[in-house]
Amino acid sequence: MTGRAFDPMAARQKQGAARLGIAVEEYRRQNAAGFEWCSGHQRWCRREGFYRRADRWTGLDSQCSDASREYAREYQRRRRAS
Repeated sequence: MTGRAFDPMAARQKQGAARLGIAVEEYRRQNAAGFEWCSGHQRWCRREGFYRRADRWTGLDSQCSDASREYAREYQRRRRAS
C-alpha cells in the first residue's frame, strides 16, 4: 500500500481527459470554469446548459440541452422523410 487514498473523481477526470486527448490539467481547468464536454457539439458548453441525469457520474447528460434538441429535430425529420 502506498498510503494514499484512492480518489474516484481524479480517476474519472483522468479518463475523461484521455478520452478527449487533452491534459488532465486542461480538463480540470474547463470544469472549474463551469464547462462540461458536450458529445453532441464536440466542444465545451456551459454546465447550466445540460439536463440533469442521476445515473451519470457527473450528474449531467452527455449532451447539452441545445444538442439534445437538435438531435431530436433531426431524428424526427429523418423519420418523416423515410
